[in-house]
This record gives sequence, C-alpha cells and structure tokens, in this order.
Amino acid sequence: MKSDDRGQRTDDRRQQTEGRRLRRRPSVVCRLSSVVCLALACVATAGQAPPAAEPKANPAAEAFQQLLQKVQANPGGASEDQVKELITTGQRLGHCYAVSLAVKGYLTQNYRATPSLLLLAAENALLAGDFRTAAARYKAFLAAPQANGAASEAAATLCQILIDFLGADDDAYRFLSANAERLRQAPAVRQFDAWYLEQARRRR
Repeated sequence: MKSDDRGQRTDDRRQQTEGRRLRRRPSVVCRLSSVVCLALACVATAGQAPPAAEPKANPAAEAFQQLLQKVQANPGGASEDQVKELITTGQRLGHCYAVSLAVKGYLTQNYRATPSLLLLAAENALLAGDFRTAAARYKAFLAAPQANGAASEAAATLCQILIDFLGADDDAYRFLSANAERLRQAPAVRQFDAWYLEQARRRR
C-alpha cells in the first residue's frame, strides 16, 4: 500500500510539473514567433535597395526641352534666334539628332533662313549623322550670296561628305567644277585637287 501511495504521489507531482510546463509554452512560442518574424523582417529589409535619391534639377536641360517642344509644336512661329539657341544648346547637351529633326520642320516653313543659320543647321546635321541633310544644308549655305569667310571650310566639308560618307562622286565632281574659280584657292579645298584631276581623267 505504501509503495502504491508513493507511486501515486510521484505521478501527481509529474502531472503538476507537466502542467506548469504546458502553461509556460504559449509565452515561449510567442517569443520565438517574435524572434522569427524580426529575423525575417531583417532579411527582407537587407535585400531591398535603399530608396533612390531624386535626380537633381538641371535648369539648362529643362530650358532646352521646353524650347525643343516649342519649335516642334509650332515651327512656323519660332524665331531664328530661338532655333540658333536650340542648335547650340542641343549640341552642348548631346541632343543633335532631336534638334536636327526640329530644324527640318523649321526650315520647311521658313525659306529665308540666313547663311549663319544654314551653316549651324549643316554642322548639326553632320554631328547627328544625317549626311544627306548636312550636304543639302552646306549647299544651301554656299549658294547664299552673303556666305562669309567660312565658305571654303564649308566647301571642303561638303566634298568630304559627298565623297567619303555618301559615295556621291558625280555630285562632288559637279560641285567642284562649278565652284572652281571661287573656291579652289582655299587650302581646305585644294586638298581635293588630286581627286578632282583623277575624276576628270576618267571622264574624258
């Protein structure tokens, strides 16, 4: 009987201990859950890039975009000074192609462009890689009676475009033949003498 009583008491103590453990578990589970959640949050945060800094405002670029949009939207209403500013600013910012398209629209509606604008338009088209447009602009500049001292350099550039970039030997030959008296004395144009003489020999 005594052994049975001791066994019963041992079982009772064991149950009480187990009960106390069970009562403690919820708090432990909650703490573990909190730790796991915190760890997962840290991992997720570590994998995220920091918020990107807002780009700094560039007043010159913003002014250029506004002027570009103005000329594109109403090329006939833009002034020549505005187009010149668009070209020079666009070249400085590296937007020659967009400017070249806008200038095309302007010159389509403004036939009395000054030689200085035609020269700027030609140089910009060349920088944009639009060689046919550049050649047309240089020809228009050289045909203007008010063409200034830049005519010889413009003629040399035109010949280089026609020969090297467009493969238009006939066009270059006709241009040099028509303008030999006016431009041949310029050093920039004389560099094409050998080419011109070879072309003349082939055409006999």
